[in-house]
Amino acid sequence: MLDIYSMLVSSIRYGFYTLTLLIVTILLNVLHQILPKKKSESPLVWHWIPFIGNAIEYGTDPLAFYTKCQRHHGPIFTYILFGKKMTVNLGLEVNFILKGRLQDVNAEDIYGPLILATPVFGPNLIYDCPNFKIMEQKKFVKFGLTQRALEQHVPLIENEVLSYMASSPSFIS
Repeated sequence: MLDIYSMLVSSIRYGFYTLTLLIVTILLNVLHQILPKKKSESPLVWHWIPFIGNAIEYGTDPLAFYTKCQRHHGPIFTYILFGKKMTVNLGLEVNFILKGRLQDVNAEDIYGPLILATPVFGPNLIYDCPNFKIMEQKKFVKFGLTQRALEQHVPLIENEVLSYMASSPSFIS
């Protein structure tokens, strides 16, 4: 009987410690979001659960999530996706930030730590390779990206966008 009682007490104690740790973690996360930030940082989208961040809301409906965040925070905002800060630029008026000269920007620095970019093109392609190799690959596709070649792609892109808009529940009214 004493053995069952001590097991019950220790289970309650560990449950209490776990619950306390969870509450303290959430409170620290909330406090971190409430405290003043640097003016140079983009606004952070509010989230309750540390590490997971906005993953559930983003995963449910990304377009609605972006629309809501743009309405609330403006064209540039940052959200947490499984512990990573994801900064979004949705406005044409702020695109000047992204227009850097090739000698000033380096894709390795930008995309190196980002695991999400690797499976898009495959290993050793575009952003999953050293900068010198990216420049070599850009020379290969240079002729495929001429004005004449791009004009031939417009109908394909238009059909792709229209078929997506026709099938996506976000665009069906």
